[in-house]
Amino acid sequence: MQIPIRMCDPRLAGFIDVYGHWHMPMKDIATFSPGLIAFNLSGTYLEVNGEQRTEPVLMGIATDPTHIRYTIGGGDIVSLRVMANAYDRLFDIDPSTETGIVAMDPNEHPRIVRIYERLKAVPATPQAWFAALDEALLELLPLATPAGLVGEMYALVRDSGRDWTVGELAERLECTPRTLERACKRRYGRTPKRILRSMRLGRTLEIEARTQGRIELEPDFSYADLPHYLNDLRRHSGLNRGELQDDALQGHNFPYRYLWPDGTAAETPEQLAQWQAEMRRRWLQYEG
Repeated sequence: MQIPIRMCDPRLAGFIDVYGHWHMPMKDIATFSPGLIAFNLSGTYLEVNGEQRTEPVLMGIATDPTHIRYTIGGGDIVSLRVMANAYDRLFDIDPSTETGIVAMDPNEHPRIVRIYERLKAVPATPQAWFAALDEALLELLPLATPAGLVGEMYALVRDSGRDWTVGELAERLECTPRTLERACKRRYGRTPKRILRSMRLGRTLEIEARTQGRIELEPDFSYADLPHYLNDLRRHSGLNRGELQDDALQGHNFPYRYLWPDGTAAETPEQLAQWQAEMRRRWLQYEG
């Protein structure tokens, strides 16, 4: 089984992370990531948290890390991962209204319906799906709303790689803490403090994935101590660290293929490092 993971168009890098094609059965696949939109193109059997779902599109909408486990009985699924702060900009969806996995509603999600119809109308090949997805997403870009105060907060925290207090952020963004809190609640239904805690956890999980030693000894470890981090991890995901690191549970027990836009694959360690570096560069340079 192979899953092509495409680098997105640089103009979309501020909204879309990666997407792929599942064409074989998988059992107990899990993702620990907000912002997953899966287009079920063949009506295949999907099981989510033990419940069968037959809808053409499933979405994991959350601004906090969300653990989703599902089983695919075979068929064709094209998915994309959306930046947590880009739902309401690109797809006109308020991410504070839903968490976990929900079905597509044609009335509430017209932009996603348009993409789904485009994917269904082309030949049933990954190449055709990827081309249609690129075209459809690029057509949506002019409709994207500005990042606004909360988007600027996300970019500032993400790019700095350090912890901020709400007061520091408000001062940097030239607003009052109360104004920032109202903006966050209006856009995500969450306080700035809760959003910052979620971002800290996500950053720490990325650091732990890279490090070979003890995470609490890393210079950029931002928790008071290890128990503080582990308690926050369980509170957000419902899982302990060992469960999250289990490759089978994470759904990583199958090979990936990392593809450039022209379809060529990055295969050697040097090519993979180059691919990852270029993805990071585009993600930082093109913020929508």
